[in-house]
Amino acid sequence: MQFEAVTSGSTLKPGQCLAVGQSITSNNGKISATVQKDGRFIVQHNETKDILFSSNQPSGTTPTKLTVGYNNDVILWGPKGTKLWEATENQTGREAYGGDDDDDARERFSHRPTPGSVELGEKGNLSLYNSNWPNYLLWTSGSAVPGYFGKVSSLKPGETLVIGQKMLSKNGDHELSLLPSGILQLRNTRFNSNAYYFTIPDSKITNAKYLVFGVDTFLEIRDANYSTIWRASYKKRDLERGSRYQNGNSDRPEAPRFKLTDEGSLVAIGSSEYESWSLSELPNGPTLTSTNIGDALRPGTILGPDKYLRSNNGEYVARFGTKGEFALFRGGQMLWRAKASKSDSVWMSDDGNLNVGSGTNSKWQSNTGGNAGKGDLVLVVQDDGNMCIYVGGQPKFATGTAHGRQNLDRDGY
Repeated sequence: MQFEAVTSGSTLKPGQCLAVGQSITSNNGKISATVQKDGRFIVQHNETKDILFSSNQPSGTTPTKLTVGYNNDVILWGPKGTKLWEATENQTGREAYGGDDDDDARERFSHRPTPGSVELGEKGNLSLYNSNWPNYLLWTSGSAVPGYFGKVSSLKPGETLVIGQKMLSKNGDHELSLLPSGILQLRNTRFNSNAYYFTIPDSKITNAKYLVFGVDTFLEIRDANYSTIWRASYKKRDLERGSRYQNGNSDRPEAPRFKLTDEGSLVAIGSSEYESWSLSELPNGPTLTSTNIGDALRPGTILGPDKYLRSNNGEYVARFGTKGEFALFRGGQMLWRAKASKSDSVWMSDDGNLNVGSGTNSKWQSNTGGNAGKGDLVLVVQDDGNMCIYVGGQPKFATGTAHGRQNLDRDGY
């Protein structure tokens, strides 16, 4: 039987082959599948050169071509008709289009694939489909790496984030990346600030490469050899507070995920509704590009993007963002904010109001005015997590964020 050689596109159809040294490429251009001269058939990420899949025959053999037959077969051939490797069916009953309603803007099949075809997906996975109707997925390389591909806000069991890649919250406000030291870096994109979470305090590690949410639903950091460096410690969790879906009245436990929320929280939800892990359990330290002016703001001082307030214990930071926001943070997690568009500064006025605005034009106020002449007026970022306004030593306003509690709804979140 003669096979037609294919050197472009992302699909191999029945009766087509891939010659030695030739590749097909995913639609986004990031992934290639190649028959190498050393005898292996591999799938590789073109930028990082990471191999996402490799055929399991011994290297050093001489291949001739990879063929896709008319009987749902994918075979890598050697000289004289020797089979070097064959895709063995590992999926049954899964339809080749549609799929789960994934909330992370992942790649979906919006078409019916060619019957019997092999497709190279944008996430790095190879897929073989039944030649009969309905088109079922028969085999997959199972090596998709979602961190390579656009906006990924969560990892499913078995998925990986690699050094140089980022998770991005769905609203675009937060980015997560893994550093070679094993530190997790959480960046607030609006406030241009970073929080560093130390998985292994005082560690001298320099070869961390993979952040893995394993098939066992445990979060791990692994080195270039895929050896485990760090593994999250799960704990029993409150069933009533965190384990149920928020939409509707369903009592089903939330699906296992490692997710980055719009508020900057990182949570790994385990295989049981009773287990979870959150980033807040790690020691952290903020690194900001502006100047710390202490824990208090009094009338006469202007707080702009170049300055920030920080509690004496260093755990809580209040700073001004690029979109007219004055916000309180714990690590990389926003706890409270006041928002006023086209603003550039924050100040305490002599009447006892906290103001967000531009120049002398206040666009947001704390509604604590009318206290002129009644004593010292001061805004304080406290060690307990509350940011409060005091007049003559008496509290007039509090953000309600004691001990890291979030309080965002009241200010437009």
